[in-house]
Amino acid sequence: MFSESDRRGIPAVFCESTVSDEAQKEVANATGAKFGGVFYVDSLSPSDGPASTYLKLLEYNVNTLIKGLQGN
Repeated sequence: MFSESDRRGIPAVFCESTVSDEAQKEVANATGAKFGGVFYVDSLSPSDGPASTYLKLLEYNVNTLIKGLQGN
């Protein structure tokens, strides 16, 4: 049987770094979609984090999107 996310073609749910990811994880759980990860949108990570510059932010978000949609 197909889950709701399969019928609607929604493979993954993502979250923004400045908010809690708990709601998105629950949506993913309830629909059968995968939780794809966290995007940095409105802010950078700390200097030792994955998105410490704008270019690193872009690279991190693209990699997170690809991995999330592939189910990794």
